[in-house]
Amino acid sequence: MAAGYMTVTYGSYEHPGSVIVSRSAALERDQRGRPYLRRWEVTIDGEYSGTTEAGFNTLIDDLTEAYETDEQDMVLEWPSGRDATDLDVDSSETLSGVRVLVPPHNPQAGGSVYAPGSIWTYTLTVEYIEELITVDDATRNVIEFDETLSISNAEVDVSRKVLDETIEGLGELHTVCEKPICHATQSGRVVGWFTTPVLPPPMFPEAQIAPAQATHKQPARRYGTNTRRYEVDYTYTFSSSIPLVPVVSSWPV
Repeated sequence: MAAGYMTVTYGSYEHPGSVIVSRSAALERDQRGRPYLRRWEVTIDGEYSGTTEAGFNTLIDDLTEAYETDEQDMVLEWPSGRDATDLDVDSSETLSGVRVLVPPHNPQAGGSVYAPGSIWTYTLTVEYIEELITVDDATRNVIEFDETLSISNAEVDVSRKVLDETIEGLGELHTVCEKPICHATQSGRVVGWFTTPVLPPPMFPEAQIAPAQATHKQPARRYGTNTRRYEVDYTYTFSSSIPLVPVVSSWPV
């Protein structure tokens, strides 16, 4: 976390005087450890004093009103005039816009009470999300993947027989499959970023049972006006009278 005295403008509102600005960031990583989001929190601590009760309350009301609106740009400047453009936030270039997490408030008292020489201390926190991958980065599309393979292969005699009826007598049993049947289920979950992910192929395509796959798409997650996280559940089922041999796949790319 970094902190320092700065002048801050949020939208069209400029904080009077210098305030203390604290910035902290947390990375979100995919299962390969590669970061794809950086979530920033900016906390502003300042204070107001007014010569009259009306002026005192006006300062507080203006501050409160300014932070009732999300998706505003933030401009931060060092009091010394040193360049701080790398700290400015263009709301339209963030994933979900600048959001007010904690509106302005006095952490030690409720409401504004004026008295001669009063100082009203306030704090507030905003959040914005920086996207670290682009839609053209196809190798980053899959951010989460879980899969389970279940195989049952009986060692006992599970030959299948059919009873043929006869005109007289009890009928005759005929063996139609002398080998044990191997069953397998391949199921999992894939989460894609930007678009619905390509599913991993079946491990045993020649033994696959129709339908080819049963999938369930979770509602896509929205970040502000942007839709990003796409989650799909899938299942493949297999059945074979010979040992199952997996087909090697290069998924994901």
